[in-house]
Amino acid sequence: MRQLLLFISFAFLFTNNHAISQDTLIQQGSEWKYFCDDSIPEFYWMVNNFSDQEWPKGNAPFGYGNGTEVTVLESGENAQTRRITEYFRKSFFIEDPSKYYVYLLKVLRDDGAVIYINGREVWRTNMPDGVITDSTFAATTVSVEQETTFYDIALSPDHFRKGMNVISVSIHQSRHTSSDCSFDLELIRHNDLFSLNQYLRTQSSSEQFFNKSFSLLSMQFELENKNNEINHLKMSNESLKNYAILIAFFFVILLLVLFYLTLKGLKKSSKLENDLQLTNNELSQKNKEIINYAINSVQLKRFIKNIKAELGGFSKKIPKEDLLTFDRILTKLSFYEDNEEEWERLKTHFDLIHSGFFSKLKSKCPLLTQTELEHCSFIKLQLPTKEIARMLNIDPKSVQASRYRIKKKMGLPQETDLRDVIEKF
Repeated sequence: MRQLLLFISFAFLFTNNHAISQDTLIQQGSEWKYFCDDSIPEFYWMVNNFSDQEWPKGNAPFGYGNGTEVTVLESGENAQTRRITEYFRKSFFIEDPSKYYVYLLKVLRDDGAVIYINGREVWRTNMPDGVITDSTFAATTVSVEQETTFYDIALSPDHFRKGMNVISVSIHQSRHTSSDCSFDLELIRHNDLFSLNQYLRTQSSSEQFFNKSFSLLSMQFELENKNNEINHLKMSNESLKNYAILIAFFFVILLLVLFYLTLKGLKKSSKLENDLQLTNNELSQKNKEIINYAINSVQLKRFIKNIKAELGGFSKKIPKEDLLTFDRILTKLSFYEDNEEEWERLKTHFDLIHSGFFSKLKSKCPLLTQTELEHCSFIKLQLPTKEIARMLNIDPKSVQASRYRIKKKMGLPQETDLRDVIEKF
């Protein structure tokens, strides 16, 4: 009923104030910025104030392996180390988002895609639920026919802001050995009635169910009224039967009211569940951001500690007149050296997100050092070996030696994959 009233209201406004029109904000084959480094971008790469000046530019479609790409992405010769995720950003200007009723987003993706507008995720297509990282695979491998298909979704003007907007897209492969990749995107805005109706159809399925059910009940009610009128004419002289029909009539009305109230209660309950799920998702995202900040802080303080240790070796080579200044520098570095507080904060938030990960791991193997616990947490986050080496400030070859010591302390055979074991905690 609410959707019907909205549709009638918008239709009235439309016929009095707008002409049927559409406007293409982003055309197919447009220019995008894309990330082409062997590493991964910062975790906040999709927000508006992220600096993408060093990202190269190219025109869509992007990809490799299909022969139709305008901008070819480097896929890498080794299929086992091939990048799973490609990243794209584009800025565009909107003078007044509310001038149009519907924004139709169309994307060509091989295999899956996650789309953000102004840092907020608005759509994920052929992707699993949960937190998305650079190592998240697409849900399925698209068929040959689907490789040229544009998938679309209708968005409301609320997703956009007046002035400059940023749309960010991550394209995910379904496996390491995928032989091709493709991406293109189109954004069109409408204010015609057909587009408005399409948008309303994409809203809450529970409301659609309620509207259809209420229409069916109305038809049943009208049919019952007709039957009652026929029965009343046939049995006008039989007061007892008329009385029975009256009772039956009110009984049907009562059932209809009860059914209506039940549907309304179910709809309200569903809305509360959706709101709770949204709150939980936002809380999980905030906790993930806190973990990233805490990891960076711990790494920075470890770096300061290493600098202090290296500077300490030069104390005997410093002239006496500069020794006091040198000691002051070491004292300042000592003030920022202790990272126990940041480490405890990191463990607390990590346990909240990953169901007591550190508590379970420490209970299973109490001999693990703080550095080894950090190593395990990076494995849990599915970070690649190169990134783990950078976070621990060690050589990539030393990562394997560290894992050897961890498996030894946990009593695991050396042929065991430590990632599979850590994933179970």
